[in-house]
Amino acid sequence: MTVFSATPKLAISLNASRIITAVAIGIILAIITIEITFLLITTRLPTEGWTVHYDLGRVAKPLRRALVAKVGLGALVAEEALYYSNYKDSEGRPLDGQYRYRLRFKREQIPVTDAFWSLSLYDQDHFFVKNPIDRYSLGDKSSVLRYNQDGSLDIIIAQLQDVNDLNWLPSGDDIFMLTLRAYLPADRLLTGGWLPPSIIRLDAVTEGL
Repeated sequence: MTVFSATPKLAISLNASRIITAVAIGIILAIITIEITFLLITTRLPTEGWTVHYDLGRVAKPLRRALVAKVGLGALVAEEALYYSNYKDSEGRPLDGQYRYRLRFKREQIPVTDAFWSLSLYDQDHFFVKNPIDRYSLGDKSSVLRYNQDGSLDIIIAQLQDVNDLNWLPSGDDIFMLTLRAYLPADRLLTGGWLPPSIIRLDAVTEGL
């Protein structure tokens, strides 16, 4: 084989390598752009750690469609559902199954909707956490939900259930996140006039509660 006959094959190989590199760079840049856009359009609420997207379900632009596919495929528009998420407690620490937490809704702070609301717990990969009672969320349609005498509501998030925990949402023993969904939310929620309560860390988990 002469040098001249090998040259076209070498040129093809170099071109293919350049194309693959360009495609890889394009994918990386697209991912970075989506991540930046996600941060820019996420509304961070004054209550510690909670975030919400008021336009998550509106996907008129290609970049927004890619974003929705990343964070909430099939997400509804705000008038149909709002999604509040939190990874941290009231002092900015990651939510950790090694501790117990309380989410206290004052009577006037309980989400108002024309359908229902729910609080769900997920692991770091956004999957439900396996637990002995197969409970993965609590909300106003939960038959086990119990309100305090003054109309307020306490939800306890913990790996183990204390005998005094009326509304227990199991957390597992690792890092987790919470998502509060409000379906057909009232105008107060849509206009930003409602804030979820802070997540208060109570104490470390103790065996044999």
